[in-house]
Amino acid sequence: MSHMPYMFWENALTEQRIKSITENGNNLIISNASTFGGNSDIRRSKTGWFDDPELNKFLYGYVREANRHWGYDVSDTCEVQYTIYEGENKGHYGWHNDVDWYTELAVQRKVSITVQLSNENEYTGGDFEIQGCNMPNNYKKRGSIIAFPSFHNHRVMPVTSGTRKSLVAWFEGTSWR
Repeated sequence: MSHMPYMFWENALTEQRIKSITENGNNLIISNASTFGGNSDIRRSKTGWFDDPELNKFLYGYVREANRHWGYDVSDTCEVQYTIYEGENKGHYGWHNDVDWYTELAVQRKVSITVQLSNENEYTGGDFEIQGCNMPNNYKKRGSIIAFPSFHNHRVMPVTSGTRKSLVAWFEGTSWR
């Protein structure tokens, strides 16, 4: 099994698809984000949830490609979150991983995927980081995708001005063993 920390695709989404996702995202019910443990200090963002099988299928194509390196037991089942980090309240998400290690469900998140929806010149700060990894220079480019194993710690640094919008999805598989 490879220990490649992430896979990256630049220009994975067309401008038309980004515009459609953003318009649909802005029409979702948006609320303050929460965490598994309910710790509001670690996270300051707003979220909404997509129910769009076509979007899930599109994202799963990238997960399938990335998973050729990792070989995890992953299905096409996922949750897709529209996330908004605002500079006016220093939107951020501190170090965390995406696995709920205490779930009673027979499935857990295996592969996480982040889609950049904002132009990098629409905000300052808001850097996405995976612990112990150097990110590609162009990862903030609108339409880029990063996929990584859900157990890797990662964060979004505070947005200091403007607004950063992204999609985040988690693809599941049988529990980690």
